[in-house]
Amino acid sequence: DDPFLGKGTVTVTDFKSQSPSLCAVPDHAVIHLDRRLTMNEIPEKALYQIRDLPSVKSSQAQVKPCRYSKPSHRGTHFETDAVFPTWVIPEDHYVVQSGADTFRQAFDREPVISRWRFSTNGVATCGKYGISSIGFGPGSEDEAHKVNESIPISDLTEGSLFFAVLPWIFSDFFRKFKDTKKDS
Repeated sequence: DDPFLGKGTVTVTDFKSQSPSLCAVPDHAVIHLDRRLTMNEIPEKALYQIRDLPSVKSSQAQVKPCRYSKPSHRGTHFETDAVFPTWVIPEDHYVVQSGADTFRQAFDREPVISRWRFSTNGVATCGKYGISSIGFGPGSEDEAHKVNESIPISDLTEGSLFFAVLPWIFSDFFRKFKDTKKDS
């Protein structure tokens, strides 16, 4: 249990079964569980927790991580486990502070620095590859990743303003960060 992110979660996101008809009992089923890790959770332990469930043991179900093997725009396949590390950047980190300062300068109000309850590409950039990342986007978190998601046009224009200002603010923060590293 992480004080900032909370507990890891698991939910069924897909279910498929094979049956000769709607009146017959299926002899095969595939259940996709989306297991979100929290800080310091190990993917192997999360797999074990599911494998150790009495219903999984008694049915002799196979539990394994999904593998992604989608072709790129050039047709190249790069197969990998669909395991995404959790990531958090401290609020005083220069990347977070450059985003906060961008928000202040663009909108003349204080930002709310928090976390999202859904996954982003940051699991790859920051979680896997250690490239510091922040999240900012238009719309409401409660509406994100839903079938009929909608975003007010004003959110799109404000989001565009943020992303137009960010490179200038970020480059200034980065320059100061590099200078402090040289001095220490």
